Amino acid sequence: MKINKLAAICKKSGTIMLYDQEDGGQWIGDGAAMYPAYDLPELNDDYIYAIFDIPEKKQKKMSYRRQGMPPSISVADSVPNENMLDPPKFDISVAGRILRPLKTQRGLIFIDTKYLLPLADADDYLELYERISTDGKLYVVVKNGFMLMAVILPYKIVTEDFVENMEELARLCKIAYENNSTNDGLEGSHENG
Repeated sequence: MKINKLAAICKKSGTIMLYDQEDGGQWIGDGAAMYPAYDLPELNDDYIYAIFDIPEKKQKKMSYRRQGMPPSISVADSVPNENMLDPPKFDISVAGRILRPLKTQRGLIFIDTKYLLPLADADDYLELYERISTDGKLYVVVKNGFMLMAVILPYKIVTEDFVENMEELARLCKIAYENNSTNDGLEGSHENG
């Protein structure tokens, strides 16, 4: 895991969440995603501020919370009924965020791609899975092989307005596709392939 990328996420959100497992393991994140603190000594606020390089003056502007693991979310390496998600075909940019659409059993969800940045050193081996929390909410876990590397909550972007904008975009894409298929052979077009 790239600690500097995780530190950047927490600094930008202004939130550091430290989660303690009953078995002694720890996870760290910003409340919307969390990562296991493998190969690190036991964390506390002073140690986190040191490894995240947050000076004392800026610490006062950060929200720091330490708590037990959320009881509705499993951080086991595998759980019954989890489903591997198909690799995404593209990302979209919305309001300054790069979101990754993921097709789940409950329809389309989006995750903020910034939460994959701390895992960039294992990017070629990552797989995403959907899980359902004990309170019925969908969340995404990221694995490297059988090892759980992150828990990411979906980004709530889907509203009526968002759906209408996406429908309009799809309609315009279809028009562009139809126009391109009748192209008279102009040179200089770009193709994705």
